[in-house]
Amino acid sequence: MLLLLLLHACQGGGKGGVNSLSGDGEPAVEKETLIHVTRDQFKAAGMEIEDPGTVTFTEGVQATGIVKATPSGRAEVSTLIPGRIQQIYHTVGENVSKGDLLFSMESNEYIELQQEYATLTQRLKLLEVEYERQKTLYEQQVVAEKEFLRTESEYRTSLAMMEGLRARLGMTNTDPAQVEQGTILPYLKMYAPIKGIISGQELVMGGYITPGEVVVNIVDPATLQLYLQVFEKDLEGIEPGQQVLFFTPDRPGRIKEATLLQVGRSIDPVNKKLLCTARITPEKNGELVDNLYVEASIVTSRREVLAVPEEAIILSEGSTFLFTLESENEEEVVFRARPVQVGAVTNGYAEILDQGLKQVLVKGATSIWMEE
Repeated sequence: MLLLLLLHACQGGGKGGVNSLSGDGEPAVEKETLIHVTRDQFKAAGMEIEDPGTVTFTEGVQATGIVKATPSGRAEVSTLIPGRIQQIYHTVGENVSKGDLLFSMESNEYIELQQEYATLTQRLKLLEVEYERQKTLYEQQVVAEKEFLRTESEYRTSLAMMEGLRARLGMTNTDPAQVEQGTILPYLKMYAPIKGIISGQELVMGGYITPGEVVVNIVDPATLQLYLQVFEKDLEGIEPGQQVLFFTPDRPGRIKEATLLQVGRSIDPVNKKLLCTARITPEKNGELVDNLYVEASIVTSRREVLAVPEEAIILSEGSTFLFTLESENEEEVVFRARPVQVGAVTNGYAEILDQGLKQVLVKGATSIWMEE
């Protein structure tokens, strides 16, 4: 069918065709060449005709970076006491709210901590009574100063130890008041410190964990920001408030948006880049995840131009052409190959510098322009 189209184009109007070859093997398009296409050929090639439209072209600074949660939007959960996992309540990918129970563990050290605190609080009551008694006797000069000071030292030392144990219980999410009443909890429970999604977990039923070992990671997607690396030579012209368009390398067509928040003030001496941060537009963030690598453009200017789809432009012997509708009837459509001046090309559109163009073949132009 394409060969028939080619032959028909050669015969159209007696003014030459687009299938004559230049010396370098590429088709040579003659100025103001008429090309005749039957209705069947027009339909089979999926051709479409439209007027050039107004498209917003942007100019910007290219950058690379990562999507990452802010420091307050990420949490690493670990314990201060060793133990074995007794129960797991959430797993990777699940949403949690602040205060949700993540897991529980059994620990001899945890039980001993509670026992020590309970014992000390009871003993401290007796020491406090003795201290007050010795203080009264000392003020009445009934007991020696040395004896009073010994009683006072024992009382205040025990008081400090009790406050320390109380603080440690608080760090394990345990209510000291319950322990004071003799309630010893058998399991240590760990809760989510922030809301978010569990992005990582190192928990196994019966598994042993050590103090300081990070076993759960939580990320709040609402705090995700864009951290960009900009070359030193590109710093001129960028400032907070500018739009940032970014995408992942595997999906360049899915553009997401952000707003530049901060431009760093220190350049890395090794890679000569500056760190900039941008706030991601919530309704444009899609399915973004923590530590996602992206490519971005910081928009420094934008302009409205007349443009056509890039596939409508034909390059021949260093010149650019497109096809405009000359005439049409029930049997055929006639196009005219017109030389045009092309400006910038971006996002699948080509800027047209010529004015007054109408009815351009925006789809199927390559079906006409082809080698024999």
